[in-house]
Amino acid sequence: MEPANKQYRFLIENLPDAYACLHININEEGEPEDCVIVNVNPAFEELTCQNKHELIGRKAAENLPEPENGTLNWMSIYRLVETTGEALTFNQFNKKLEDWHKVTTFSDQPGYLSVIYHDITAQRKTKELYKNEKRFHSLVGNLQGGIVVEDEDHNIILANQAFCDMFYLPAHPEVLVGSSFTMIAERIKHHLNDPDSFLSRIKEIISKHRTDTGEELYFEDGRVLERDYIPVYGENHQLIGHMWHYRDITRHKQAELELREKEDQSHGLLDDLKKSEEKYRQILSTIEEGYYEIDMAGRFVFFNDPLCNILGYETDELMHKSYRMIFKNPDEVFKTFKRVYRSKKSEKTVGWPVITKQGQELYIEASVSLRRDNEEGITGFKGIARDITERKRYEEKLEYLSLHDHLTGLYNRAFFVEEINRLSASREHPITIISADLDKLKLINDTMGHARGDELLKACAKAMDSSLRSSDILARVGGDEFAVLLPRTDEKTGTEIAARIRSGVKLYNQEHPELPLSISIGLAAATGKETHLEEIYKMANDLMLRDKLTHRSSTNRELIETMVNALDHRDYLATGHAERLSAWSKTMGEKLGLSNNQMTNLNLLARIHDLGKVTVPDSILFKNSPLNSIEWGYMHQHPEKGCSIATSSPEYAKVANLIYKHHERWDGSGYPIGLKKEEIPLEGRILAIADAFDVMTSDRPYRKALSKEEAVKELKACAGKQFDPELVKVFIEIIKNGEYDL
Repeated sequence: MEPANKQYRFLIENLPDAYACLHININEEGEPEDCVIVNVNPAFEELTCQNKHELIGRKAAENLPEPENGTLNWMSIYRLVETTGEALTFNQFNKKLEDWHKVTTFSDQPGYLSVIYHDITAQRKTKELYKNEKRFHSLVGNLQGGIVVEDEDHNIILANQAFCDMFYLPAHPEVLVGSSFTMIAERIKHHLNDPDSFLSRIKEIISKHRTDTGEELYFEDGRVLERDYIPVYGENHQLIGHMWHYRDITRHKQAELELREKEDQSHGLLDDLKKSEEKYRQILSTIEEGYYEIDMAGRFVFFNDPLCNILGYETDELMHKSYRMIFKNPDEVFKTFKRVYRSKKSEKTVGWPVITKQGQELYIEASVSLRRDNEEGITGFKGIARDITERKRYEEKLEYLSLHDHLTGLYNRAFFVEEINRLSASREHPITIISADLDKLKLINDTMGHARGDELLKACAKAMDSSLRSSDILARVGGDEFAVLLPRTDEKTGTEIAARIRSGVKLYNQEHPELPLSISIGLAAATGKETHLEEIYKMANDLMLRDKLTHRSSTNRELIETMVNALDHRDYLATGHAERLSAWSKTMGEKLGLSNNQMTNLNLLARIHDLGKVTVPDSILFKNSPLNSIEWGYMHQHPEKGCSIATSSPEYAKVANLIYKHHERWDGSGYPIGLKKEEIPLEGRILAIADAFDVMTSDRPYRKALSKEEAVKELKACAGKQFDPELVKVFIEIIKNGEYDL
């Protein structure tokens, strides 16, 4: 449509959104038959990276951005817009462009459809980011204690109200965003006993890049805070931020102070001692943390209600019982008691596992100090216990995620690099490194989807892991790359382990022939500390790449053979389909005087032309009713998928182009590119007739087979439309005369 109005044309040309005008060809029955592009604006050229003159006259279905799944039927859209008289608007994601668009279609002139693409990618991402950020803010806002999160440059990006209250900061946490701990230290220095130590200690903790707990912070008003630090890592295992958690332990410290004051009173009246003891007991009963006292035999002689609540015991069930009853590792606890007894210095332990009365495993943080009588004699031990199970498991989860691959559960590259650095200077030599690469993963991802590729990666990880020793370290270090560290292993033993890995892969393939594993392996060994293990890993990786190049073609050929066999097992047509196509195609080729090379390609094409159907879900391939537009979209992709698979192997690459074009039609209405007449390769035109005849004379899930006579009649009806009319005559003659050998 070329509007006469210059102002309208000017508006279209300068529209920031991509615009295309489509012309709908109407047949004699008044139905839309074809749809071509007649005009686009500069924004559309920029969107599709194509020149306007290249686009005009081309089919809309092949040149307009398509949604991620399926295709759009522009003629159906035109019919709907024309019938209703209203614009049609929908959102679509284009995987190739990686963009979201709001698509608006309308028709202001019969036979023409206007399409406008408005980029809404930023809006979609902002909405999703806002939703995730809102959830995270809600989580942080409801956590107990003060929380503050910094980015990698130590700028505060999030804080909660509790943190502001603890540090005498502005009432709204948002005010802190963009500031730093240096600025906070400046604001609160007159509240702290030692502000310089506060800032230097924070820098020291950050430099270590690991979780840290402790370091009490004293305020001049008597308040005492305790701190947890957790480094935050991104998807690529790079440090992207810092999280700080502060807890107010003032009451805990007050209880300890009262306890020390009581112990310092070596003399006094008995009544005063009883009053002090009663006051001391009252204080202990009001604190939130658990408090305990045990005698030299390790039996509980005093404790408060919070300790009973933590352990799930009643007072009479715990009194005079041994500490060994509740601790999972009592020997570790005994060692701590022993150190405190000998050094006369208190200790704090983090992460002691205890077993509750109900059998639940918890983790506690506990202090241990000496318990003395009035004569300063040691009578046992005492301390404060706090349930840190939730914090412990959260830290363990963070640590696990920072060191493990989320898909396979193996160690990740960050951990592998740490281990290389650690072992390089260790006494674990000789050390062998195996570099392994999962073959053909990109081909699987591109043709069968990333879900199948992920299945293959997990299977590879499992097969390799089952072939290793408990001391060996297996990591996924890249998309399809694995590496194994073998401490105290020379090259000879490493070679034996590599052979064991190959045997494990072979065993997996015997049990899963539908999609076998293939890996390339290289290994190298370090006999001593002279060569850093990073160099050894590079040597192993080079040998792995050499191994991959050596058998790349055979690997891809084996994969294609597997896919062809998988098609045979799926039996999407009657048994013997490929054999019948080969026989009919061979006879036609001989009658037409094809060359030896053409005959070879025709025979191979008959066997693997539908190779791309291995990527089509069974739910579509075996559907008992006609396919809808989305399902046809999947089916229409199989020539392109088959071509991509065949191109990966030299043995099959010679027919890749024939596979790509085997669904083209004589009148140009085929797919994927709409070739006409002799533009379609001769081998493809021969196969199309034989394939259609076999489909018609075979039972399908949604209909019974036609007789040969009925099928011949249908071929004649479609000659000149779907099929080459001259080749149809040759084929019908072959069928009538039985000039083929099945």
